[in-house]
Amino acid sequence: MTALLPLLLACKGGDKPALDDTGAPVPVVISLDGGQARVDPGGFLDVVGDDGAVVVQHACALVMLDAADDSGRPVRTDADRARELVVETDDSGGTTGVWVQVAGQAGEPDLRWHIARGADGVLQVQLEVDNSSADTLQVAKLVALRADGDEGGGLFLGADPTTHRILENGSYAALDFVAQVRPGDTQPDSAAAALAPGDFAGHSVSNWDHGVADLDGDAVWVAGATSFQHVVPVLNLTYQSSHAQIDELGRAGFSYLSLEGDLLPVPKPLAAGDSIDSESFVALPFESDLLLGMEHYADILASELGLTPWQRRVQGRRVPNGWNSWSGSGGTGGYGTNIDEDLILDNARFMADQLRDWGIDWFQLDDGYEPTYGDWSWDKTRFPHGGAWLADQIRELGMRPGLWMAPFSASANSQLYLQHSDWFADKTLLGRIIVGTDQILDLSNPEVQAWLTALGHTVHDEWGFDWYKLDFGYQSLFGQDFWEEGATREEAWREGLAAIREGLGQDAFLVVVGVIGIDYELADSARVTLDNDPVWEWEPGTPDTDIIDQAGFKPTMRTAGRRWYLQDRVWINHPDLIFFRSNTNDETWPRLSFEQSRAFATWVGLSGGIVKLGDRLVDLQGDAVNVIRSLLPTYGVPARPLDVLRREFPEQWQLPVHAALDGYDEQYDVIGVFDWGRNWDLSVEPYAELPDDGLTKTHTIDLSARGLDGPLLAYEFWTQSFLGTVQDTLSLDVSADDCRVVALHPLTGAPQWLGWNRQLSMGGVLLEDASWDAASQTFHIQTPVVPGTELAPFPWDLAVYVPEGFRFRSVDPTGVAISGLQTEQEGQALHIRFEAEEEGELSLDLHFTGG
Repeated sequence: MTALLPLLLACKGGDKPALDDTGAPVPVVISLDGGQARVDPGGFLDVVGDDGAVVVQHACALVMLDAADDSGRPVRTDADRARELVVETDDSGGTTGVWVQVAGQAGEPDLRWHIARGADGVLQVQLEVDNSSADTLQVAKLVALRADGDEGGGLFLGADPTTHRILENGSYAALDFVAQVRPGDTQPDSAAAALAPGDFAGHSVSNWDHGVADLDGDAVWVAGATSFQHVVPVLNLTYQSSHAQIDELGRAGFSYLSLEGDLLPVPKPLAAGDSIDSESFVALPFESDLLLGMEHYADILASELGLTPWQRRVQGRRVPNGWNSWSGSGGTGGYGTNIDEDLILDNARFMADQLRDWGIDWFQLDDGYEPTYGDWSWDKTRFPHGGAWLADQIRELGMRPGLWMAPFSASANSQLYLQHSDWFADKTLLGRIIVGTDQILDLSNPEVQAWLTALGHTVHDEWGFDWYKLDFGYQSLFGQDFWEEGATREEAWREGLAAIREGLGQDAFLVVVGVIGIDYELADSARVTLDNDPVWEWEPGTPDTDIIDQAGFKPTMRTAGRRWYLQDRVWINHPDLIFFRSNTNDETWPRLSFEQSRAFATWVGLSGGIVKLGDRLVDLQGDAVNVIRSLLPTYGVPARPLDVLRREFPEQWQLPVHAALDGYDEQYDVIGVFDWGRNWDLSVEPYAELPDDGLTKTHTIDLSARGLDGPLLAYEFWTQSFLGTVQDTLSLDVSADDCRVVALHPLTGAPQWLGWNRQLSMGGVLLEDASWDAASQTFHIQTPVVPGTELAPFPWDLAVYVPEGFRFRSVDPTGVAISGLQTEQEGQALHIRFEAEEEGELSLDLHFTGG
């Protein structure tokens, strides 16, 4: 047995670490925001709060050789091997990080475990593996942090992990469209594990990141990956009382925590002299609010990857909103693949007439234009003029054209496959089951990459499409035996996606349907849920039962809503399609009500993501058109799901609004409250179904808990009603399967803006001025206006608060022509109503006396 040789060195001018009374080195201490990371000479990590409470105890890192499961060979940073700790310091001598360096024995790699203070004072960990042996090693798993209760480790938050809830972001490196909320003592998901291609030890197995909160306190843990080069990073978490440690405060710890990644589909060969890094992870151990903690992680992720969301890269850009010709498939009453030139242009003209000037301007063709998958050209029987001509027609209507494509796979009878069969990868067993007869391109092959780049160039530069939807991307993750020897499935994926991104250029908007995290740096958006269907919910069952199969408004909102924190930080979320029609199979799926469609559309508007229409546009009715108009243009900032850990379908959402447009600058909040019908209480265990009598319910929102101190003026969007002044709590009556949206403005004591019926954020976009001039006692409003249409007239309704002591005298409109101008004061809310006769700028001067 090799003797343990602890040796502590200093670099970057730092002092050597102190020794204790016996001459032994003391742990290296790294200051974090809210606590410390302590690395002892034995290679173990503890994370301790400023209050002395341990959060992470006795953690190490490891590489698994040969196989990811128990048959593999683990090499650990705490192994009985020669070891040194190399300390990193800053210019002032403060410790910023430490390298735990472990020398491998014969047939083992050397390990370098980096533990550091990351951005914003969070913990950052990564494992480097150097093959200093003479042989090629097979790397199956890289674990950047592992704390095991059987070895004295654990994650400690509140007193009892059974009262904790875990917010997952995908599952098992495969089920990426599943985002669940699990109890702290969740049990293994045997069905999901059977589909998983890797070997994961946690009962909760979350892709990309996870958040954990104690429902009985304010203890929060957030962790996630900040690199995505080789694998799908996975976070494992388990609580088993029989394996849990008890800390000095009497708290039970989670009995297993790991931040890791399996190298799939087979172990990755590491030649002599080569090295490989694990993905980098950050942990936020000292957050006190899960919602803010997840947003903090997303901010760090964006900073680490150098990400700027698409709409922020160029001044004047906004979140793209539009239509998709797939429209929920022909099987649900949409078009599906049954499209042609005339149909597309009929819908384009409708959108230009009814919606374009309200803030929607992207128009996407989906599946059905191509002869077959893989042969990405135009079916002349349906599109005789071809793609470039059609894109020009859409652009002449004042909209930007988009195109669907599934470039990572091809039909077995396609010319692409028949002529280039050597471009395709073999399928894994699961791939043969899921992908079926379609063939999977080997994205690691340079010839395939060149073809993808040329394809992207054709779509954008030759045909003229500015939006590119890449579908069925997940299929490529079921390939194996790639051209690039030892390439992981994720490495091949990223090479293929980078190739098509290169061909499209950075100005094209690229949205991906596939796993999400490995797209962060390459795509502008991803669909963060399954396909939506024009139904209210899937066959009702217990929470998350058959979640893999569920589609419809409620399942779509549940999954996409649990990923709110990515929006406007990492990229633009795509929550899939809005529908106002019903599924054509009325016997299986009850027809949608207008209120249900409006509720889901409202949630999409508050989510800040893409507003994408899924109906046959030419069939839309006027009331649906006006709901869609009210979402546009999107404010873009995501609302927070206040009860995401307590309700299966979150009912309460908070949207912070900073309206800073020309003369109007105010910070206020918009609260969305939804009645989703059947729901479950996630704060109890087992999760319990809540009573639902289909009648109006009263919802109470704790405003003070969300930092909303009163008094606040409350104005509701859909009813255009002033609810008065509220403080501490807001109570709303919401009809079954419906919603209410309330703007909450801090009281100023002077006439002030309340809201309008034009756009859901009630001032976050479009409103250019809403200011009070005390000297002239004039309230000035300025905004662009758009006239309604014969199908969908739009009577404008603007509301201003009139405090006690003020009296409204008159209004002077200037700018574009309006008709039917009326003012009516209802209590302390002054309504200004009119219809626009033309598009353009409108100014309203409201004159008051008193004060």
